[in-house]
Amino acid sequence: MATRKGAAAFSAVAGVATFASLSFDKVGKYTLQATDGALVSPISNAITVGAGAASQLIVTQAPNTGTAGVALAPAVKITQVDAYGNTSAATGTVTLTLNTGVFSTGLATVSASLSSGVATFSSLILNVSGSYTLSATSGTLAGTSLAITVNAAAA
Repeated sequence: MATRKGAAAFSAVAGVATFASLSFDKVGKYTLQATDGALVSPISNAITVGAGAASQLIVTQAPNTGTAGVALAPAVKITQVDAYGNTSAATGTVTLTLNTGVFSTGLATVSASLSSGVATFSSLILNVSGSYTLSATSGTLAGTSLAITVNAAAA
């Protein structure tokens, strides 16, 4: 549900009420209904609100634990969001960096392209048990990180 920002009541001038300070913080379609005593209450045409510019990255899906040598499940998902938490459809690349050690690829970083504002890392494998921090970055956006504990594989 969106939060209406701005005054709830406006005065009409020459029969016209202007809603200059009205804003919404969630993506969606909205209608406005005006009331004034005994007058018919008109409903506006639908107003479509889209996401603002991406301002930060958030973790939207990630496991807390994993098993050495096995792909982390569920897949790690990093989402670009605007200042209100709406997913931004911007394109680009998100890079995950390990604080220590390497992925099964032998690299400490892995990148994924954003699709509809979400980067999915579906085959992350850590071969050594331990505690890891993965840091996500994308251009100049505020980054995010997540902690994962990798347990030893069964003998």
